Amino acid sequence: MPKKKKEHYVPQCYLEKWCIPGSLQVNVFDKEKDETRTNHIEDVASENYFYDLNLEGVFSAEEIKFYDLEGVDLSKIDDEQYIENFFANNIEGIFKKALEQIIFRVREMNTWELKNCFFIKPEQVFSFSVLLALQYIRVKSVRNSIEEFADLLDQALRDKNASQELINKYTKTSKNQLKYIHGKMIFDNEAILHFAHAFSDHIWILLKNKTTQPFFTSDNPIGTAEHIHNPYMAMSGISSMGVEVYFPLSPDLMLVMFEKTYHKNVRQNNCRIVEIDDLEIIDDYNSRCVMNSSRCVFSQTGDFSIIEKMKAKRPDVLQLPKSTLTWSGKTYLPKKK
Repeated sequence: MPKKKKEHYVPQCYLEKWCIPGSLQVNVFDKEKDETRTNHIEDVASENYFYDLNLEGVFSAEEIKFYDLEGVDLSKIDDEQYIENFFANNIEGIFKKALEQIIFRVREMNTWELKNCFFIKPEQVFSFSVLLALQYIRVKSVRNSIEEFADLLDQALRDKNASQELINKYTKTSKNQLKYIHGKMIFDNEAILHFAHAFSDHIWILLKNKTTQPFFTSDNPIGTAEHIHNPYMAMSGISSMGVEVYFPLSPDLMLVMFEKTYHKNVRQNNCRIVEIDDLEIIDDYNSRCVMNSSRCVFSQTGDFSIIEKMKAKRPDVLQLPKSTLTWSGKTYLPKKK
C-alpha cells in the first residue's frame, strides 16, 4: 500500500457530518490564530505522519526499562504506519456504521417514538463505549498532555533543586518517544477496557437540538464537565463522581453521559432522547466544545458568534491552559511555545 501522509486523529467519517451541505468543506474556528476559515475535511484534525513510528535507535536500554518496553523487540517493528492502518482498516468502518445507525434511527422516529423509544439498545452500549474509548485516547490533545505534563514536572523538579540527571530521566522526551508513549496507550487493552466500562456505566441520554444554532464539534470531540467542586483534586475525569461526558454526533444530536450516583434525577431517561429548544443550553455545550478543543472548532453553518461572547467576558479565554500542576502550594502552568 502507498504510504499515507495526512493521518487523522478525528476520522473524516465523523467530520463529514459537519460539512457544508453538498460539499466536503467544513467551517473552522482556529483558536491559535483566532480566525475563521473553510477547509476540506481531509485537511483538519490531522497531521502529516501523526502516528508513524521509526523506533530504531530511539530508546536506550535504560529508557526501554523506564518506559516499560521489556519484551518488545523494537527491531522487528518495521511497519511505520501500523497505528494509522489499524484505525483505517479495523476501527473507522465500524465507528462510521455505529454512528450512522444512531443518527438514522433517531431521524426516522415519529413524535411518539422520540418520547418513548431507546436511541440505542442497552446491550449495544458497551460496544459503542469501546469505540468511544479509542477515540478518546487517539486524539492529539492526549499527546499534548503528555508533553505538557513533562514540562510542568520539569519546572517543579527544578524548583526542588533536583539533579539534572533526575530531571532528564522523568521529563525529557523526543517527538518519536512521545509518539511511542501515545501509541502504547492506544494499544493498552486494559486501559481501553477501563475507559469503555467507565463510559458504559454512565446514564446515556441523546440530546436532540431543536434550536436554530447547531452543535459544534472539534479536534478533541469527547469532553467532560465536572458538577462537584473539590479543592484538592479535579473532578472532570471520565470516572469522577458527578462528571458529565459529552460527545456531539451531528449538528443536531449530542450524546451526554452522566455519572449515575450523583445524577440520579436523570436515570429514567437512560438510553432515551431529550429534545432541547433552549438556545442557552446549546450555547453552553458549544462553549464547552470550544474550551475542550486542542486548536480547531468545527461548525456546519459557520456561526461562531458564541466565541466572541466568550472573549467579551474574558479576553484571554482562548489562551487558558488545559494542564496545570500544583505541588507544595505552587501551581505550575505550561510554558508558552
